[in-house]
Amino acid sequence: MNEAHLHLAINHFPIILPIVGLLLLVAGGVLKAGILKRAAYVFYILAALLTLAAYSSGEAAEHFIEDLPGIE
Repeated sequence: MNEAHLHLAINHFPIILPIVGLLLLVAGGVLKAGILKRAAYVFYILAALLTLAAYSSGEAAEHFIEDLPGIE
């Protein structure tokens, strides 16, 4: 797996995980289930960590793509 593949693999999680976290948080509020609320917070923390990973891998992916033939 090269830099571009890694970046493409992880850059979707910071978008999807907060949505799942919001659904869990709403379900935890409606059902009054503390475990669902805690799971939502875990999803938010995981999304934040994967945001940092996607951000830091973006520069390496850019440099990898720039060297491919046919890319201007």
